[in-house]
Amino acid sequence: MVEAVTWAKDVVRFELYSEQEGCQLVFIEKIHTITNHTPKDLAGWHVCLVVIKSVIGWNNDLSLWNLMEKMV
Repeated sequence: MVEAVTWAKDVVRFELYSEQEGCQLVFIEKIHTITNHTPKDLAGWHVCLVVIKSVIGWNNDLSLWNLMEKMV
């Protein structure tokens, strides 16, 4: 399954591929122009992916403090 969304001139793409024991998620963001806000957007995507990882059981730590410590 592939789902892509445009965000202004950027494209955010999610790809799900079946695997023997579940699926693989591929996340791609194509950035048209890097702005002062781009690092915040990327940090936000990072947090979203960590939460997805936690929800599916790969990581039980949803503590935002721990997430922020890892980013610093």
